[in-house]
Amino acid sequence: MRRECPIVAVVDQDDGVTQWTPAARDRYAAATAALLETLNAHTALVAARVGRQVEIPDYIDSAQRLQQALDALTEAEFDVCGSFPFSLREDDEDDFEPEDDVAAGAILTVEHRADFEILDEAALVEAGRAAYLTSWPDDVEEDARLTVSSPAQAVGQLIHTHGWQFFENGTDALAPRSSETVIEQDPAEPELDGNR
Repeated sequence: MRRECPIVAVVDQDDGVTQWTPAARDRYAAATAALLETLNAHTALVAARVGRQVEIPDYIDSAQRLQQALDALTEAEFDVCGSFPFSLREDDEDDFEPEDDVAAGAILTVEHRADFEILDEAALVEAGRAAYLTSWPDDVEEDARLTVSSPAQAVGQLIHTHGWQFFENGTDALAPRSSETVIEQDPAEPELDGNR
């Protein structure tokens, strides 16, 4: 009894496709070999990682090559047997449904904007790197340099480590100049009882 690929998508054999042809089988074999080679290289790269920021670009490149090889195998398998070996869905976000028994409350939106003057960009970046190493004590200075190279990145790390209150009175590198807070409440849900 011949076993075939599990059918996910079927094409008409009379529609000029290449299913079960020698050429399609050859392309499938080549795509399979390429995927295995790429997977082995990616596995070796991941196994050698130690958690440094400098490793991230090579990891991203490797992951992209792995995805490309996986896509090529998917197309080749469809060509040879009319089926997709992997799910085509990218995520399950559409399946999320809020629980019916959870009451919806009114939405309160608080928007805060603060403008700062950069007094010492180099000192601000160094403070951001120090904050990074405080939050990630197992990392090294090279990781901090790669992660924090701009004032914006520095402020992000300072907020992450110390919170917004760190900037309330400014620092030697950053001086507050203006701020604005806007508070809005959506009155749609729930309705307020005017008698209370």
